[in-house]
Amino acid sequence: MSTKNKRMAQWGRIQPERRALRDVETARLAESQVRLIRKELADWILRARRRAELSRRAVAVRMGYGKPERGMSRLARWERGEDAVWGDRIPTLAQALGAPVEELASFSLRELSAMRAAKTSAQSRATADAAARLAELRILARYALELSEHGPVERRLGELPDVMLRSCGWSVMLHGGGHFSLQLLMHHWRNGDLVVPCDCCGGRLLLTWVGGSTFSGSHGFRGICLTTAQVRSLKLSDPCKASEQLSLTSRIARSRPHTVRHDLTLAEVLSRAGLKVPAVRIRDFEGAPLAIFDPASGGITPTTHGPLVAACLDREIGQDLLVTTRRGPTRVGGRSVIGALAPLSFGAWLGESIQLVDGATGAWSL
Repeated sequence: MSTKNKRMAQWGRIQPERRALRDVETARLAESQVRLIRKELADWILRARRRAELSRRAVAVRMGYGKPERGMSRLARWERGEDAVWGDRIPTLAQALGAPVEELASFSLRELSAMRAAKTSAQSRATADAAARLAELRILARYALELSEHGPVERRLGELPDVMLRSCGWSVMLHGGGHFSLQLLMHHWRNGDLVVPCDCCGGRLLLTWVGGSTFSGSHGFRGICLTTAQVRSLKLSDPCKASEQLSLTSRIARSRPHTVRHDLTLAEVLSRAGLKVPAVRIRDFEGAPLAIFDPASGGITPTTHGPLVAACLDREIGQDLLVTTRRGPTRVGGRSVIGALAPLSFGAWLGESIQLVDGATGAWSL
């Protein structure tokens, strides 16, 4: 490869990954920083062009555009801060403006750095949300039998606020998708509407997720086996029954109640209903214990508080949650919340500022 080709290949690497450009969450997290960098870039290009006393057409011709109008349009986008300068356009534009190429490249490198940081943060949030849904589903599986039968638990839960379950939902083609609330799910479990035979034991499988299409015949179900209290995924061998279940689920989902609390956790609601929900241990990014969440009181006690945490440590630990991202509380002016159980956010409140540790950003507090 010639020296010129090597140099052009080097510049060609200064551009974002196509996947990062399509990732909505990465773009959202990087948006404010990217906007600022592009504004600075626009000012820099405009100053350099005016200092060189060049028109847009002249710059486009110097850049080698066969049709100057195309180059002028591109230059106008750069000067309005609507786009960054990527790849081999960096040395080409710098040479056309008679400006230092390193200065021009610095804007693109800064934007790449911002996008990479946003991508890392987006992946961290996705990991946190996935762990949150799994924790919620495991708690639901633990008490599935009590929740699927009529009795005292049903009456007590009927007096409490309903809670939206992020681990349970539906996605049926042409009928949309969404999440089930706890009371809606319980009601249809008891009616047998969201119950199918389990393929592992032939017993009842309480559905927590339904997805597919009533037209193509594709489908997938996830639920809790009442015999083993395990979460299982399956496909029904009878396409007619699968289609009937998909249609039934779409009708159920459209009838879901409108008064649902999004700021309560499943653990807190079940604890208020009289179920002995185990405590939850919160760990930092490296796995070291940070705090204990008590669903009965809704309190979070940092393990660094010595005697204060002793009573909580004596309790059974039901779940371990990993703090993987910086999040704020879901409850404004309220008490404690761990979004990994809600889910939505991680947080702590003890009447004063409490610090937890985030493996990516160091200490943070709410």
